Amino acid sequence: MARVLQLLIIVSATLCFVAPSTALAQTQMEMNQQAADNAKAADDALNVVYKKLVELLDEPAKAKLKVSQREWIKFRDAECEFAEDEYRGGSIRPLIYWTCQKRLTEARTAELREHIKSRTEH
Repeated sequence: MARVLQLLIIVSATLCFVAPSTALAQTQMEMNQQAADNAKAADDALNVVYKKLVELLDEPAKAKLKVSQREWIKFRDAECEFAEDEYRGGSIRPLIYWTCQKRLTEARTAELREHIKSRTEH
């Protein structure tokens, strides 16, 4: 009996260090909300980088970036709607959508950072 109790204590302690409590036993609604929050955070980061890039540009380049960004947002939204469509009617659909939004937004942020880098190295 002592051996079983000792093993349970070790397993419990290990779980506390391995998996944060927010990752354990989440409902689908909680996972969907976390994914939406993550996508919002990625979008906030994108906006910071976008504004930094705008500050480096002359008016013609700003106009081109604005068009590019508007078209990219249309693409991102359409792509994520397509990705979630596979799960139409399922409770995981929002998780798929917001995860896609986060992934594509982070990729766009990296692209904009590269534009900043290339324009500041000259």
